[in-house]
Amino acid sequence: MAFRGLVQLRDLHRQIALIGRPAPEFAVKEWIIGPPTTLADQKGKVVILEFWATWCKPCEQMFPKLNELDQSYGTQGLVILALTRFFLAYGQEQTQADELALIRSFVENHGVEFRVGVSEDEETQTIFGATGLPMIALIDRRGIVRLITVSTEDERFKSTLNECLNEPG
Repeated sequence: MAFRGLVQLRDLHRQIALIGRPAPEFAVKEWIIGPPTTLADQKGKVVILEFWATWCKPCEQMFPKLNELDQSYGTQGLVILALTRFFLAYGQEQTQADELALIRSFVENHGVEFRVGVSEDEETQTIFGATGLPMIALIDRRGIVRLITVSTEDERFKSTLNECLNEPG
């Protein structure tokens, strides 16, 4: 319990430190949906960076909401990048193919239409303070982290998303 509390405090500290700062770049080994991209490629767009895992039930419930946001605001410059990592096959090339197949199946079964990337390890999650899942980082058109949250349903997320979408590119 004490260790879990320490990890949560560490993550919260990292999340707070990111607000109002340029979003750090992420590392993706394999793109499941969409061509490879970086945050630098997305400058001028509003980015929802969503961290998830196949075993995470709240993450699973997030996908329809993200699909809806993608369909509603994609034409206004919203880009959704869902990032996961190897959890089962960490550092094992042979079983990474099996885990990629599981991730592909999961994404397909949930009708995901936005970009999905798989990181080699937990480095990107650690940088964003995303040990607890799901976690969403909302990044404005200038590449600045505006909000970190666990839900697209709260009023703070909705108002910050609208602010970001209405800012000039």
